Amino acid sequence: MLKKLALAVIFITVTATLIAGCTSSTTSTKSGSNVGTMNLEVVRVPAPATIGSPYVYEPKAGFTFIMFNTTVTNVDATSRNVDPLYFTLNDSDGNAYSRSLATDDKSIAGFPNNVVTNPGDKVNGLLVFEVPKNAQLTTLVYNDDVSRPVTVPVNFKAQTQGDM
Repeated sequence: MLKKLALAVIFITVTATLIAGCTSSTTSTKSGSNVGTMNLEVVRVPAPATIGSPYVYEPKAGFTFIMFNTTVTNVDATSRNVDPLYFTLNDSDGNAYSRSLATDDKSIAGFPNNVVTNPGDKVNGLLVFEVPKNAQLTTLVYNDDVSRPVTVPVNFKAQTQGDM
């Protein structure tokens, strides 16, 4: 009996740990030519200190890279573009950070540029942001200027990857 209870506790702990890193949000719009819903799933992943080959991207002094594995799913919008330029990472001081150019580097599976989607299509890739090491990050926002923005709470302090 104790063995079964221990296995159940281990299973629940592992499942909760896997789910804790994944956040998603959905929004929809009722106006415009591209009426529909976009779903956003975001998982923070460790970012290297530098990214790139042959050109190497390195955060400026006092900054660090933050990386998210991001999936946008077009639930029911006709001919909707998805692009990494639609994302901003916000901190508690009201600063908004656009994706780093390191997102486009071929050495990582960066989030693709300007993909036209239809219902059921998914776009996935890594988004890289360069933020101050002491920033308290609060939300990742996806705003395609067609529907209402999709906001995903991230709530963590930026830090070097060795501290993660």
